[in-house]
This record gives sequence, C-alpha cells and structure tokens, in this order.
Amino acid sequence: MLHPSKFVLLIPQSSHWLAIRKGKILLAPSPKGDWDSFIINYNRARFINKGDVVIEAGACIGATAISISHKADKVIAIEPDPLNFVFLRENIKLHRCENIILINKALWSSKREIKMYVASTFTGHSLMRPIALSKPFSGKIIKVEADTLDNIVAELNIKKVDVLLMNIEGAEMEALKGAEETLKKVKRISIDCHSRELKDKVINFLRARGFTVQVEGSDVHAERRDVKG
Repeated sequence: MLHPSKFVLLIPQSSHWLAIRKGKILLAPSPKGDWDSFIINYNRARFINKGDVVIEAGACIGATAISISHKADKVIAIEPDPLNFVFLRENIKLHRCENIILINKALWSSKREIKMYVASTFTGHSLMRPIALSKPFSGKIIKVEADTLDNIVAELNIKKVDVLLMNIEGAEMEALKGAEETLKKVKRISIDCHSRELKDKVINFLRARGFTVQVEGSDVHAERRDVKG
C-alpha cells in the first residue's frame, strides 16, 4: 500500500509528473501522459518487505524508488540517462528519501562507455539498437558510462540484496551477465521483459542459477530460498 507521505510531489498533471518546491515547478513528462502509467510504477512496492535492501535498475525519475523507500532499509537507484538523473536526484531530495543511493550509470556485462539510443519520451531509452526501443526513437544517440552490477555492489560494500528490480529496455541479459556474484546473494528478482525472446533467455538464465521462476505478463519474477542474510 502506498505510504501517503510519499505521494505529495510526484503527481500526474496534464501529461506531466509535477514536482513543486518553494513555489518553483519541476516538470517531467510521464511515460504515457496518463494516471495509469504512474500507478503501475507503484505496484512494485508489493515485492518489498520491511527492512529490505533493494536495487532498482532503470530508476527513471524516481517513482518506484520513492514509493518503496518507506518500506526498504536501503534502495540503490540506477539510471543512465543524464536528464532523467537530474529529475531523479531532485525528486529524491524533494521527498527527503535519505535511504536512496543514486547511481548515474547503465548496467552492462563490462565496464565501458556505451551508446544509448534516446527515445522520444523520458522512458524507453535503450543500449540496444533503436529497433528494440519500446518507445519511438528520437534520432538522438548519446554516450553513457556503463558498469557491471557486480562492480557497483562491491564498491558500495553491499552484503545482501533482498530484491532486484530491473527494467532496462532490452539490456537485461547483458546486465545479468555482469551480475554473477550479485545474483548469489539476491533473494527475489522482478524483471520487465519487452519481448518473448528476451523473456525466454532471462527465464533460462535465472533457472540455471537456482531461481524458481514465475511469469506475470511481461514480468519475470524469480526467487531463491537458499540465500541467507
């Protein structure tokens, strides 16, 4: 259930998420320009238990990270797009979510600089070919810093990961390849897969590493009960 104090500053208004601070207005277009697309982000709170350490890959401007921060002990919010990251950082500050750690990187199978294909909306940017974008391609390509999840977790000295949330527009398999050590300490995973082919690859990858997998629409949910901590 959504914590009421977390619902103040990220609100849909005329196809925008609106954040207000001391009379100043910060605008960021919503994914679909409607209320439903905003609420969908909050549904992921059902995967979080009190005191969890959560990694969210593809944090966008912070709707999910903020909605789960009152339940989680710590949230690592990873977002590669520099403009989205500006809104993400501002929204985290506006909501005073001191337990959210922000990482301005893309997830990949190795540490490198990489091309990101920018969609025509704030969501949908992808490290894959433009044809793989879930939103129309803007024609703009930028370079972003990519790193492995294993490197990020090691640098932050994270000893356990209760939940891994991932929605990174087709780059999920590359990200998982760079997370072999992290997956050994992950209890629950929820990955949004944008194609049947990707979904099958993710399912097989996680099952081969001891996870029990369930599918819910485009989402792959996985759990491993032998993880301690």
